[in-house]
Amino acid sequence: MKNSRPLNYGWLVRRIKKQLPLLYKELCLEFYNPWENQCRVNRDYYILVHSAIEYFIRKEKISEKRKSDMLNQMKEETALQWLSSFCVHIKDVFK
Repeated sequence: MKNSRPLNYGWLVRRIKKQLPLLYKELCLEFYNPWENQCRVNRDYYILVHSAIEYFIRKEKISEKRKSDMLNQMKEETALQWLSSFCVHIKDVFK
C-alpha cells in the first residue's frame, strides 16, 4: 500500500486487545500469525494482516469526555450484567 510503513504486530495486537476486545476475540489474535510481519500503518489506518486477510482499522481521536462517557457506560453495563447474573444465581439457590 502506498505511503505506508511497517508496524509492530505485537504493539497492534495489544492495542486491539485493550481498545477493541471483541475484535481481538473474534479474530483469535491470541494464536500464531505467520503474516504478522506484513502489518502496516499509514496516516489514517492500521493495517492488520491476519489469516492472509488485510483488516483496515481506522484511527480515531477520542476526546477525554467521550472516553470518560464510554468508560462509565461500560462500567454500568458490567454492573448490570453482574447484578442480573447474581439475581439468577440467587433465584436458583432458593428454589
